[in-house]
Amino acid sequence: MRRSEEQASLYYGITHRPEGFTNGALAQFDGSPEPVVRELLQNSLDAADQAGRPAEVRFEICEAPGSSLPGWDEYRAALKRAKKARKELNKGPPSHDEKTVVDRIDAQVGAPSVALLLCVDNGHGLDQRRMNALLTPGNTSKGDHGAGSFGLGHHAAFGASDLRFVLYASKHRDERERIKHLASAHAILATHRNPKGRGWLAGDGYWFRKGHGQAAFDPSSKPYPRTAPLLLVPYLDSLADTGTVVCIAGFNDFNRDPSDPAAVEMICRVASANFSDAINSGRLTVEVTDRRGREGDQMKVHLRSLSDAEEVLAEISDQRRSGTGKAGHITGSVAYSALLTLRDGEAMAGLDGMTLRVRRLGDAESSLTQVHLFRRGMWITSRADGLMKRDFSRQEPFDAVLSLDRGPLEEIVRAAEGPEHRGLDKKRLSQPQRKQLRQHLSEIADRLACRTRRALRSAGVDPSRIRHARRPAQPIRRESAATSVPQRRRLLEESGQAGKEADQRGQG
Repeated sequence: MRRSEEQASLYYGITHRPEGFTNGALAQFDGSPEPVVRELLQNSLDAADQAGRPAEVRFEICEAPGSSLPGWDEYRAALKRAKKARKELNKGPPSHDEKTVVDRIDAQVGAPSVALLLCVDNGHGLDQRRMNALLTPGNTSKGDHGAGSFGLGHHAAFGASDLRFVLYASKHRDERERIKHLASAHAILATHRNPKGRGWLAGDGYWFRKGHGQAAFDPSSKPYPRTAPLLLVPYLDSLADTGTVVCIAGFNDFNRDPSDPAAVEMICRVASANFSDAINSGRLTVEVTDRRGREGDQMKVHLRSLSDAEEVLAEISDQRRSGTGKAGHITGSVAYSALLTLRDGEAMAGLDGMTLRVRRLGDAESSLTQVHLFRRGMWITSRADGLMKRDFSRQEPFDAVLSLDRGPLEEIVRAAEGPEHRGLDKKRLSQPQRKQLRQHLSEIADRLACRTRRALRSAGVDPSRIRHARRPAQPIRRESAATSVPQRRRLLEESGQAGKEADQRGQG
């Protein structure tokens, strides 16, 4: 195969806005596995859905010489100029974050080999339109039924790259159904001087065909190499039909501590927790392999069934905080509870475009009553307004999974998802959509309430006697806006003294 590296190079466009190494688009991604793996799997699942087949996703961790990366020489030259420009633009010492970024890049550049995290899927692949959408923030090529957008989401992968360098290669079908190849790469460094003239070059570099950088992202231009980097050719050749390879260069092992689980286990936990519904329905299988080290030490894990995911999640079934510690991310206990309902729950009939499974809880689990919402196989939230524990205080304790695949509720939920496609943000909806969301969720709640009442009556229990333990409401002391500063200070002192007296009584 012809060396595509000889025809392409990293292109840094002209900019009038200098930017340092602490890139704003990457600040929200700290290298945790959750956003990286979730984004990659979400895109793979969407691509396979649009190709009309179950998603088969392979993660592989391996090592390769830095010189095997496309545009490696241009990358190192741009890095050198960017560090020089930083001293020119800012005379002060670098911040902690900036120093950390540069030190990590330097460590990778100076190493004999770099670690790689590859994600290979069997989706519809990336044609030029989709590649443009992937590389341009705020854009999408997924249409009406995708779980999310490429856009800013593709920056999640950079959190796992100390080089801040991600490669893409793809097999897709053209308008005549012929298999075609397409490739590119995206590196994010910092502003640097233009070596061929006056002015500045942007920190974002893209791997384009030589001579096509100026017309990049123009629909009439064809800037992307038509052959993959040699490093990625074996992975494309392994695909029976279309698909995509994403390669995170300078993989940082998710910045894990020595006491943390191995990267393979982290990937499996994120996949099992966020995509148990897709795995259960047969829409997604995942394989994770770490090829570093000696052959006998290499790790490989398969997620082909719900029992595989259960084995992974059982180890974190008592985890009450998410692995990232961030609000809105799924915890191990919530993920395991949802999995048990997918496995053992009773399916309710008569729902168009959705599936509702319900599992009765024992008395010891009464505080865990919740409804887990999945959209097109991916977990969105377990705290949707109208489907929370407080909304079922008179019902028998239960756990439920609501799986949305199509229909009006699926469309509204998709519109309400935040940037990371988890949770429901009503501010993203119009007033008519908010009303429709309340109506749909209210109907679901009524179905669940009727089902639990029937179950109680069949067991000879009076539903009106069912109560969840609830904390009594505390009186709220409100201050007038006109309260003076001395008055507010006196109120604070009184409340503090009352607290001390209460503590003394408790100790006594």
